[in-house]
Amino acid sequence: MSESSGIEEDVRTELCKRLLPALDHDFKTHPEVDLNFCHLLTPNAGGDGNGREVEAKNIFQEVRPDGVQPKAWVIAGEAGQGRTTLARRIAHAWLRKENTFPNLLNYKIAFLVEGDIVARKGCWETLKSFIPDTVETWSAAVVAEWLEEANILLIVDDFACKEALETVGEAILEWEDMEVLLFTTIADAEHTTDFLGDYKPVLPYRLTGLLLENAFLIASNIFVKKSMKGFKEWVNKNIGITEEIMTYPALVNAMSLAWLKGKLKNIRTKTELLWAIFHNIMSSGESGTSFEVSESLAYELGKVANEALERRRNLVKKDFDDAIAVLKTSCDNKPLLEKICTFSSQTSSSISLPHILSQFFVSWYFVNYLLKGGRTLQRMLKYHFDEDNVAVLVAGHLGKVLTENPKLDEAELSRAVKHLILHMDKAKDRYGYLVRVYNECFLHPRVMALVEKTVVYTKTIELYTKSILVCPLKFLLENHLPDRLAFVVRYGNSGAGIDEAVSTMADTQVFLTIAVMNHMGWQFPQTSDHLISMLKSSKAKLQNFIGCINAKTVKDLSNYESTKNLVCFRNRVKSLEIVQAMLDVPSKIPSLMWLEMDLDLPLAELENVIKPKKITPLLDIRFKNATDQDIPFICDFLLKISSRYSGVHLRTSSVTVKGTIHLLKTLFKKGCYLNAEKEAIAEYRKWRYPPLCNLPKGTELTDENVKPMIGFDDCHHYSDNDIRSSYIASEDDILSLTYFLESAETLQYIRYVCANFMVTKNNKGINANLIKAGVWYVQTTPR
Repeated sequence: MSESSGIEEDVRTELCKRLLPALDHDFKTHPEVDLNFCHLLTPNAGGDGNGREVEAKNIFQEVRPDGVQPKAWVIAGEAGQGRTTLARRIAHAWLRKENTFPNLLNYKIAFLVEGDIVARKGCWETLKSFIPDTVETWSAAVVAEWLEEANILLIVDDFACKEALETVGEAILEWEDMEVLLFTTIADAEHTTDFLGDYKPVLPYRLTGLLLENAFLIASNIFVKKSMKGFKEWVNKNIGITEEIMTYPALVNAMSLAWLKGKLKNIRTKTELLWAIFHNIMSSGESGTSFEVSESLAYELGKVANEALERRRNLVKKDFDDAIAVLKTSCDNKPLLEKICTFSSQTSSSISLPHILSQFFVSWYFVNYLLKGGRTLQRMLKYHFDEDNVAVLVAGHLGKVLTENPKLDEAELSRAVKHLILHMDKAKDRYGYLVRVYNECFLHPRVMALVEKTVVYTKTIELYTKSILVCPLKFLLENHLPDRLAFVVRYGNSGAGIDEAVSTMADTQVFLTIAVMNHMGWQFPQTSDHLISMLKSSKAKLQNFIGCINAKTVKDLSNYESTKNLVCFRNRVKSLEIVQAMLDVPSKIPSLMWLEMDLDLPLAELENVIKPKKITPLLDIRFKNATDQDIPFICDFLLKISSRYSGVHLRTSSVTVKGTIHLLKTLFKKGCYLNAEKEAIAEYRKWRYPPLCNLPKGTELTDENVKPMIGFDDCHHYSDNDIRSSYIASEDDILSLTYFLESAETLQYIRYVCANFMVTKNNKGINANLIKAGVWYVQTTPR
């Protein structure tokens, strides 16, 4: 046996001895966690949509959108949603020589290590600690030399981005054939991916947690012979507060048990639900634990979890034990509590709480700290990536405190509420955050009285996804009726609450925006007709609608008082009949300024479209699955409909640079412009941004005048052209496109994104950038 083979055999033997017992035990103690439940997304070529689904077993088979075989991978997800489980499954499959993950067994050695240990010790010292016998047998120098040439896979679980980047980078440079698989948080994913991309071709994945149907499969293990019908109905009825919790395998079991024991009756908020689940866990031991002890433990766990977060390290088991020890009482249900935790990949020294439960504990610690006059909420939230969610849970805990202690000191309450309101200025969704705060604290009169003294409501309010909640919405309508109200359900969300919200608005005369972006995905089965139906005989005034409605609903829009004054209308159309109905709308609804069509049908079906009598001054068209061969047809279609567009979009296409130039040249030669006229832009801006109507008479609404008034540059909306393609471009392709865009003076804005390059032309010039890894693009909010 050669020296290399001998070292390899000794390393494998020692890793099996040290890791397999713990991994085998994990499989037995967590049978509910199935590899098939790991829901992974990887970026589409061109950055289209939310990403492409990939089975967990195929992660080493996927190539990058640019056709390059990756040598490094980043899997990002929240703690408790399958990140450590997947890391363990991969290591276990390699140690057992199981072909669960194709291409995994090609590696000579697969090391599974922990991120915070790598950060403290470095890669070499960490690996040595797993194979001390091998190092002693062959010597450290010989093993280190072998590692430099061996084809090894380094799996780093709970990768602590900031601390571990440098040491991993040094290891990659030293061990040239080493490939790297890093498991990290959503917060650290982008930076980690960019970093690895400087060393090796990297492919990112995103873990999204359990899908609802898989969560019900896990729950079926709890119900056994009992019917799940009632539980499913309850989950779906309360989907606004149950949806996120159902993405965590351990919490699915915990919630199922709480429901079976009748602990989830009359639950109104997410904070209440988490308290009920946690207390059910804590009261399930032989002697049980009182609610007071549960609260005390939650406080201690919140304290240690926050300290770990501030130091950017994982919780360790000693933290966990110390938190329980502080209570100075027996806790015979400690093993039950540990069931909702994930221990580190190779030892039980490090612990990951499900992310949402960690937020729950930390926010309970925060609210107690605020009431006692501690640090500001803003300072405490400094280390949290999703700080809005934590602040909302703080409000939920405050509602609980008030319910249990109605005579809470006014100064203490005022201090806590003040900090919650101050966070509005930093919230990603200002009024959405406020509405969620209202909801979580049960619209408590004392809280609302303090809020009313502080918050100044604007005339326009926008509510996104999680904040579309009926009870606080009714409060707003009764006390602060806005001129305009927008409901926006983002891509990939269930849209829980949108039906009730729209129904609530039926008796008001508020100008409405309804954007159900979750209905806009290509070939998505659900339509939005029922939302229009709710409004047709109401007093509501729908001005802006984004959704997917059929031909009859489109034709009826001009017949109802509530919908005949539309200003903006975007529809995903699935047939030629709907296309024709859409093109007739501008003639029937004079107020319509902006029409958008997402053509979710084969291009060939558009051949017989009839030229409209009238078209809107702002017009966007989206095509899907276009090729270079489709470009002449697309040009003919566009030229038949209008001579000017505010945006032409080719999505999920394979259009090359040559095809792109052909499209742009043809439209220019035929007198078709890809930007709106100044008069149309000015008119739209007056509607979209009401304060602009207050400018002195004669003031031109130029880009320079408008930007300081609205706080951002909105120019790209009016020439929003983009092509997303799976084409792999050469450098010559990109040079050709760049030169062409420089000469196309009438073309103001365009973005061409292919598998490996992104070329952008805007009012700052032309930029061409190599895409080192797949990219997810954030969807723009509706206009």
